[in-house]
Amino acid sequence: MRTPLRLLLGLLLIPALFAADAPAPVPAAPAATGVQKSTFGQLANGTAVELYTLTNRHGLTAKVITFGATVTELNVPDRDGKFTGVVLGSPTLAAYQRNFQAASVMGRVANRIAGAHFTLDGHDYALFANDGLNQLHGGRIGFNKVVWQATAPASKDGAAVQLTYVSKDGEENYPGNLTVNVTYTLRWSPETGQVGSLTQSQHNDPYVKETTSAQSRSESPGRLGSPEGH
Repeated sequence: MRTPLRLLLGLLLIPALFAADAPAPVPAAPAATGVQKSTFGQLANGTAVELYTLTNRHGLTAKVITFGATVTELNVPDRDGKFTGVVLGSPTLAAYQRNFQAASVMGRVANRIAGAHFTLDGHDYALFANDGLNQLHGGRIGFNKVVWQATAPASKDGAAVQLTYVSKDGEENYPGNLTVNVTYTLRWSPETGQVGSLTQSQHNDPYVKETTSAQSRSESPGRLGSPEGH
C-alpha cells in the first residue's frame, strides 16, 4: 500500500514543529561556582577597589565592585544558551569616578532634595547643591563614590556578597551615624527551572544622632537613612 506524499511530508514536519517549541538548552555548569575575589583598581590615596565575581551552577555570572557597591556585569544566557551582558558597565575604575551612569547604590538620599536643605527636629541642614539649586544622590561624595567593605557570606540561596558602609555623623552635612548593608545574591531556581536571578537586599541600622558624649545618645527615626539602589 502506498503512503500519499502529502502524509509523508506531514509526518516529517511534526518533529520539527516540536523542536521549534522546545525550551532553550541550559548551559552546562562551569568548573568553578561561588564567589571569587580580585582587584579591580586603586584610588589615588592607595585604597584598593575589589571585584567580586558571583557564579551559579548554570554559568550565570554577576560582578560587583566595592566602589559604590556597583554591579558592573550581569551575564545571562539567551534563548539559544549564548551568554550576553545585560548591565551597562565599564571595565575601568576611572569611568565610575567620572560619574559613569552605573548600577550603583545611591545615598544617603536617592534622587533630589529641593533647595539642598531640609529641617529635622527643628534644625535646618544645608547641603551641597550639585544639581542646580538642588542636591542629587547624596551630594558631592554620595554612597556611589565611596569604597564599601565586602565579605562573601555563606548562603543556601546562591553565591552572595555583602557590602557595608558606615556614613559618619556630619558626612555631607547629614546628621547621625548610619550603617548600610547591601547583599547581592545570584540565585538559582530548581523548582521553576529558571537558571538564576540576581537579587539585592538592604538593611540600614537605626539613625543615631550623637549628643554630648559617646555614652549619651538619642535615637531618631531613620528618615534620612534609606539609600536606593538602581
